[in-house]
Amino acid sequence: MAGFRISPFIAKRRQWGRSRHRLVCSYLDAAASVGDIEIHMPFWGDIVAPPGIRAPTYRTYLIEKLLSVRPVSGSLAELVMADPEVMPECSTPSLVHFDIFPDNVLVEGGSVSAIIDFGASSKMADRRLDVWSAVAYLDQEISPSATDSDRSVALDWLASKGLDSDYPSAKRWIASSWCFAHDDPAVRSRCRRVLSA
Repeated sequence: MAGFRISPFIAKRRQWGRSRHRLVCSYLDAAASVGDIEIHMPFWGDIVAPPGIRAPTYRTYLIEKLLSVRPVSGSLAELVMADPEVMPECSTPSLVHFDIFPDNVLVEGGSVSAIIDFGASSKMADRRLDVWSAVAYLDQEISPSATDSDRSVALDWLASKGLDSDYPSAKRWIASSWCFAHDDPAVRSRCRRVLSA
């Protein structure tokens, strides 16, 4: 694996314009490509188990995942969790990294060269979760170096791929599923903002 973490490149405020735009798009293209890795497992859910959740259907996994988070969500438990019923349907489980934030992405030559740290968050689910969560990771609370322009590029990228209409539902489900992150004030702050809206 070659490259450097994307975070310092995003933090360089002087890197504006086309190169920054291309970098954000490369980040999202890489997130979208994880589902191309062929892994076949007879379940929907967490790859690392136990104590992961595995279910026979995608909808069942979405529901069980949120039920598992609620008891450990602490001060966020009073917020309305996402309704898994509004998540888009998916008929084929794909590999989902679900932790594609800038520190887990390597860059070389101005584009993404690798995604690292496949681990406990990896799951068999709707491959679109990787792109939606990558966009969520650009939110101000989690990636303070990402700009409003970066977020605008990301939302335009979603629209260009036809993934924007389901993003609001996915954003709430992602925030609900991240509520367990007691050790990460930035993620909890984002979850509070999204779920309070």
